[in-house]
Amino acid sequence: MSYTPQEQRILDAALNVMAKHSISGTRMHLIAEEAGMASSNLHYHFKTKQDLLLALLSEIQDRFDGKREAVMDRPARNLRERLEVFFRQKRDFILQDPRYDKVQFDYWLLGQSDDTVKRLFGTSFDHWREHLIQSFLEFYPDMDPEYAKNLAFSLVSMMMGVSMQYLNGDGVDLDAYFALCLDMVIGEIERRYGPSLEKEKNS
Repeated sequence: MSYTPQEQRILDAALNVMAKHSISGTRMHLIAEEAGMASSNLHYHFKTKQDLLLALLSEIQDRFDGKREAVMDRPARNLRERLEVFFRQKRDFILQDPRYDKVQFDYWLLGQSDDTVKRLFGTSFDHWREHLIQSFLEFYPDMDPEYAKNLAFSLVSMMMGVSMQYLNGDGVDLDAYFALCLDMVIGEIERRYGPSLEKEKNS
């Protein structure tokens, strides 16, 4: 979904406020102040806090989807190379703009009592797993789809789990962590199916 420049300004302000104060601590007047506009102007674009919450969640998920689709469009020689890019992308998101994961975890919590948020959040996870499953089957066409599905669940857990620990200040080394995850996943797949299909870089 596309937004007007003023709506995007509001969404950016909402992301900043929610990352600082959590969703439960966010008030519309705080978002208006962050956006540098009157509350009446904010309410013209988003009538309620719920409307704004859902719009921001959709915008965040669209941004993540776009990043992952860019990975899918990039040629890779084998599965290791493709997954390495996925892991690097997650690492960069955690390090360069932790607001997104902070707010994502808050949305997950809200979704436990709000079915609309839960559905939207679930759709994002569905898309994430679909991209991973497509990657597995691209380089291992004979892979059992159920096995690919379980691998996708595992990789999403690896990426979200380390983000939670990093944001909690637990001292995790992201480079070492993702290198270990990559070796574990590729090792498990090769144990079952052998080496990945190799492609020409320009294919």
